[in-house]
Amino acid sequence: MDSSNDSEDETNRMDEEVVSTAATTSGRSRRGPRKTHPIWDFFSFENGRSRCSICSYQAKGAYTTTLMNHLSSNHRKQHQEEANEKAKDDGDRDHKKRKKSAKQQTINFPVQAASKYAKGSSHKRMIDEHLALFAGCTSFAYHLVECTEFKEFVLALNPRYELPCRETLKRFVARV
Repeated sequence: MDSSNDSEDETNRMDEEVVSTAATTSGRSRRGPRKTHPIWDFFSFENGRSRCSICSYQAKGAYTTTLMNHLSSNHRKQHQEEANEKAKDDGDRDHKKRKKSAKQQTINFPVQAASKYAKGSSHKRMIDEHLALFAGCTSFAYHLVECTEFKEFVLALNPRYELPCRETLKRFVARV
């Protein structure tokens, strides 16, 4: 019986060694921030607290926004360096995305954008009257003319027509 307990203890010890080796060989423990954000050039993280390497400021947790706010308000020069580095990293990522997605040639040719109807044009007046008639005869909610989805719907039907605001629509309905 003792030999089975000894072999079981030995197996458990070996499992623990594998787990601890895997956790330390990655360069950091399994818990805690990844530290891929450039802000970590100015901060360290220990025992659940982030510490500024410039002034020893401490913040609970590893929230990069909090750390960025500290850097921007207390260390402007370093914050500007960090912002420039982040912009460069973002630019590199965008360049890689464009390069990766540039498999198909794009044909560029000028397309004239449809100009909107003039305010006093007969086309705009006719559409305004029909919209007012529709709004007055149904239980159409006037605020819908300011809803993004409704604007996109009307734009798909007639790209040259610009919807009136809800107050103007109310005046149109009162006239009809």
